Amino acid sequence: MISLHVDTAYIVIPCDVSVEPLSTEYFDQLSAAVGDAWMQLAEKLKLGRPAIQRITRSNAQYNTSTERSQRSARDTLYEWFRSSTKSEDKVRNFRLSFVKSSLF
Repeated sequence: MISLHVDTAYIVIPCDVSVEPLSTEYFDQLSAAVGDAWMQLAEKLKLGRPAIQRITRSNAQYNTSTERSQRSARDTLYEWFRSSTKSEDKVRNFRLSFVKSSLF
């Protein structure tokens, strides 16, 4: 388990970034746990402002804030994964971003 530090609170995420492979199932599980903190996650993964705005607009049609947040968190993870170059060690960089940003 890891905790995502957001402002003055921690969000417990029921998956281990040091062990879990980066997969669709893992991103879905992580996005459900992140929920409303998806913008902080996007910043920690160093997504640019245009990507964050695109994610916000693409998920505006969902009726509930929970569904909107979970989809936005998932899209944040997918956007980060797609924007990383093929030569990058995505797993290593993903895990380091959690360590560097008070995500344990």
